[in-house]
Amino acid sequence: MRNLRFGYVIWMALLLIVLSGCSGLKRLATDDVEWIKDRSNERWQMLMNKNWEAAYLFELPAYRNTHDIKQYQAKFGQKIQWKTVEIGNVEILQDGRLADVAVNVSYQFALPDGQVVDSNKPLKERWMRQENEWWIVSSE
Repeated sequence: MRNLRFGYVIWMALLLIVLSGCSGLKRLATDDVEWIKDRSNERWQMLMNKNWEAAYLFELPAYRNTHDIKQYQAKFGQKIQWKTVEIGNVEILQDGRLADVAVNVSYQFALPDGQVVDSNKPLKERWMRQENEWWIVSSE
């Protein structure tokens, strides 16, 4: 009887440990979602303000090791002007190291005849967790 009771106590203790670990993972994932949303929004604010140096710092360190700030800036061109950005759903992928972020951007650009066009576009960003930080993964 004593062994049965001891086994039951051990089993309950293990169950509590597992359950508390699962809730910790869920909390971490929720925290990551907010963290990624904040970082994506901050990056877009820098891009909209054409603060290339600050936006560049959100890039994955491997990207910054192979692309300088001028190469980074050149990929955006000079003709487009971003107006608003809305950060949507963040999906943390299974391994917890990658995330896809839905972004909707409204922007303006001028045609060669001078006509200004307003438009919006849904985008999907990929973010990667590396060294306890989330970085944008450029599509280049």
